[in-house]
Amino acid sequence: MFYVVHMSTKGEDEYGNGGFTGVTEAQSPEEAVEKLQDKVCQLHEDESTDIFDEVGQVYVDDIIELDSVPNSPVICSARFGAGFRQPSVGYELPEGETEAVRSWELGEEEAEGEHAPCLEFE
Repeated sequence: MFYVVHMSTKGEDEYGNGGFTGVTEAQSPEEAVEKLQDKVCQLHEDESTDIFDEVGQVYVDDIIELDSVPNSPVICSARFGAGFRQPSVGYELPEGETEAVRSWELGEEEAEGEHAPCLEFE
């Protein structure tokens, strides 16, 4: 099975609070979480990245199990909160791309480096 695991982080300062999503293949949800725990610990100790340096605790928010990658789009998680794009630090594929996994940045750049919305509702 494939698992999409959404996790939240809590830190000692403002940049330790946040969240991330991990994807892995595993035999059970518990194994998926264990694999992601190992990955987070590895990255926390890796001196070539600072991605988890400010994180104190990691919490599992939800786990999505997939038999296979769906042909039709699936929204796996949605979160809404106060304020739009609060100051934060973001990482896409912090360990770099591979032949099987790539990161794409889509959208037109606007003033001050902001992206134009891809959808607008009235």
